[in-house]
Amino acid sequence: MQSVMPTLTGQLDELEGYLSKTANVNDSVSAWSVGQQIEHTLSALSAMSVALRRGRNEADDRRPNRFLAMVLESGTIQRGRVKAPKAMLPSELPEEKALQRLILKTRKRVSVLEELPPEASFVHHILGPMHRNEALLFMTIHTEHHLKIIRDILQEAPESA
Repeated sequence: MQSVMPTLTGQLDELEGYLSKTANVNDSVSAWSVGQQIEHTLSALSAMSVALRRGRNEADDRRPNRFLAMVLESGTIQRGRVKAPKAMLPSELPEEKALQRLILKTRKRVSVLEELPPEASFVHHILGPMHRNEALLFMTIHTEHHLKIIRDILQEAPESA
């Protein structure tokens, strides 16, 4: 499998570039602001990274998951199909400085994932167990999903006060 780390690094760079636009909203695109999209995405990446590093090879005896296969094969997540778990819900008004710290923490956690053995795994709350390479691919898919939403918010929304 070709490394997805350059893609993930580029996505983190793009998220960081949107920090000055955290207050932007467009209810016709999403109920969340740009800042909330960023916070959720970074929190999810960080949590998946920690879980993958602690994984106990739960993916070894997994059953086929049609939804996981569909997401990994299509490279997309449909909007509005899945609600974020309670632990990954963003705060009401994410602050730019807090998001900057979260980006740094997430970059550090993500940077070591390719060094993990390929059989390292974690269990996603809906998609089930994933090995390292599947998890890394999913991370890029999930991040791109939220980047598309951010781009749409910024394309269609006037600047927030």
